[in-house]
Amino acid sequence: MNINQQIIDGLHSPEELEKLYREHKNEFCDFFNSNTEYSDSELFKFWKVRLAAETSHSRHKVLKSDIIFVILVSVFSGLLLKLPDFFAQLDRNSFYLRNLSLILFNALIYYAFWQNKLFAKRELVGYTISIAALAVYVNLLPVTKSDSVQLALLHLPVLLWYLFGWVMVSFEWKNLNQRMNYIRFSGEFLVMTGLIMIGGGLLTAISINMFSAIGMNIENFWMEYVVIFGGAALPVVSVFLINIYPDITGKITPVLARIFSPLAMITLAVYLVFLLLSGNSNVMKDRNLLIILNIILFAVLVLVLFSISEIDKSKKKNAGVFVLFLLTLLAILVDVVAITAIISRLFNGFTPNRTVVFGFNVLIFINLIILLRKLFHSFFHPETLEEVELSIARYLNVYFLWALIVVFVLPVLFSFR
Repeated sequence: MNINQQIIDGLHSPEELEKLYREHKNEFCDFFNSNTEYSDSELFKFWKVRLAAETSHSRHKVLKSDIIFVILVSVFSGLLLKLPDFFAQLDRNSFYLRNLSLILFNALIYYAFWQNKLFAKRELVGYTISIAALAVYVNLLPVTKSDSVQLALLHLPVLLWYLFGWVMVSFEWKNLNQRMNYIRFSGEFLVMTGLIMIGGGLLTAISINMFSAIGMNIENFWMEYVVIFGGAALPVVSVFLINIYPDITGKITPVLARIFSPLAMITLAVYLVFLLLSGNSNVMKDRNLLIILNIILFAVLVLVLFSISEIDKSKKKNAGVFVLFLLTLLAILVDVVAITAIISRLFNGFTPNRTVVFGFNVLIFINLIILLRKLFHSFFHPETLEEVELSIARYLNVYFLWALIVVFVLPVLFSFR
């Protein structure tokens, strides 16, 4: 029996919850931080308050040690982003295309080492050598216009996201619950980063206009320094804030997913109807439309994942599960349209773009089929809902292997075309 189910079963036994807390502290805290549907239980409320108090008590220690590290990492990342200004021979566009994700994720990963107190020499040295080798490889790729190289660079953040997760879970990647925690954290990270970006955008607009009103033009300075160094700090600051205030994004993310799931289902249904009725064949030719369809499919996976955490796991034939089932089914139909379109293009020959889009859509199709089967089963057996989440966690390695192939094999396979 998984830890979450043990906690649910133990909500009537103080002794059992105390035992689980001592044996599985991280998973125990994650359960109470990410769930609200058991708030009728007095024991649930008690543990909510107790864990919140413990988090508050430890917050001051984190602030004292972490703030300096956050500042140092952010400044160093900002200086790396300014390298094209320091060295005129560096092409700005090429530099950022190849190194932006490396610089930002590198800061995140070193912060994860610091946050998790992973100071073992083997892991630190191993990661440092890996990221240095990756940086050398990326910057040695041909500068000439090449679809295979561009695709490799676009998939680079996926590899880095995987490395970040590996460190965030303290190298316990085989633990599916830890992997799920990282996926949830990634959603919270996107929400927090988005909120900070909105605030930063408003501050930028207000500041530039304020100084402009008194005859001072600070736009160049602001964009060259404040935006660059602020952008470098943004990812690390987001992680820092999530760790201090986990309830802010921990509650927002699943609620947003639950709101948008039925909206996405309706939108996909209407889109498919109009697509079939219109008889429009552009989907077979329009590469941009295929990219949009792929983004939609990825968004469906995210919505399903974060909606599940808000669903009552004690209720049979839950309407929320049924909505997710229909959403996944519609996504499969969209994917079938996309795969059909790509196959029709493959008759004209394989290119890097067609190969990657086809491969990605096949991977998504398999993932969605697995999800559909799990959701159908969970509709009648709600206690198996966690299996839906775990199926996504298991499939992460498939996406990682695909990203490895695109980054390292694809450019060579197509002779850097």
